[in-house]
Amino acid sequence: MTTDVQICNTALVQVQRRTITDLADGSSEAADCAAIYEETRLRMLRMHTWNWAIKRQKLARESDTPVFGEDYQYQLPSDYLRLVAARDHAGDIWTVSNIKYQLEQDSLLSNAEDVWIAYVYDATDEAAMPPDFRYFFSMELAQVLAKTNTARVDRYRKERLRAERIAKSTDSIEDDIDYVEDDTWITDREL
Repeated sequence: MTTDVQICNTALVQVQRRTITDLADGSSEAADCAAIYEETRLRMLRMHTWNWAIKRQKLARESDTPVFGEDYQYQLPSDYLRLVAARDHAGDIWTVSNIKYQLEQDSLLSNAEDVWIAYVYDATDEAAMPPDFRYFFSMELAQVLAKTNTARVDRYRKERLRAERIAKSTDSIEDDIDYVEDDTWITDREL
């Protein structure tokens, strides 16, 4: 089972530092990893619409209403990181939002009487993260752990970019394909 320690150890091996047994084992490596791990994980989850890190939920309307503008205020889930789509019904199409909304602090404001959202959630289970993402995560950590050694930072940056392309490509392969419907512009065109 993959853990935060294993992800950190992959990064530490890349930057040629000692591996750790725990994020609190007292070593400088563990302290460095602990200092950057959570913030890096959150930033990486927010950077892309990872298929494996999406949840869907109907939002609960709050009793408070906005002072002006929209009619309703909805509480965002406690594990919310980034909105993918917001809809006024529980339909199947999640690639676009069909309502107007405003995000403010931990609420979504809208004139829609009911709101369903798809969102990137705060995925904390490293074992549930795909291997490509875990490696990308490790390379992001390695780039930061390389500190001020310019040659190393550049090398890890390049490997991180390669790992990012692979992780995003693999993730996008799992997306549903959006087909363009034939219309008269396509069907009536002379070849």
